Amino acid sequence: MVFSVFFDGYATANTQTSDQELNIEVQNEVMTSTVVPNVTNPLSNITSSFDFSSDDSYQRFLDNTHPFNNVNYVPADLAPINSNFTANDARKFKLRQIAGDAFADMAWHFQDYFKGDRLAVFSAYRSKSYQDGLIKA
Repeated sequence: MVFSVFFDGYATANTQTSDQELNIEVQNEVMTSTVVPNVTNPLSNITSSFDFSSDDSYQRFLDNTHPFNNVNYVPADLAPINSNFTANDARKFKLRQIAGDAFADMAWHFQDYFKGDRLAVFSAYRSKSYQDGLIKA
């Protein structure tokens, strides 16, 4: 069985330390798994202040009426998704580093819980020109 996750914008995750458990709700069922030991919390460098207006903010709200300030903005920390726990080659897709690290951890837990089933990535970061092409198609 293959499950698909679509990243069409910024993703947030709630991670815990390695001595706690991770609870993920999947279609009204809660699965519990021990967090991978020795994995650095990718969200530990986020502060409690909010920034809804700068393009590189994790809290930036985007829609048709709230576009990027710089329409050619590309995240500085954009990187290939580094995960060996996906059904397809996740490395050909890019996310911001923090989102990619959280996804790789989630993919490991998913495969562990579902006894070998893997997530498949079909969409991640899109440049403005690529997104415009999708809209026109």
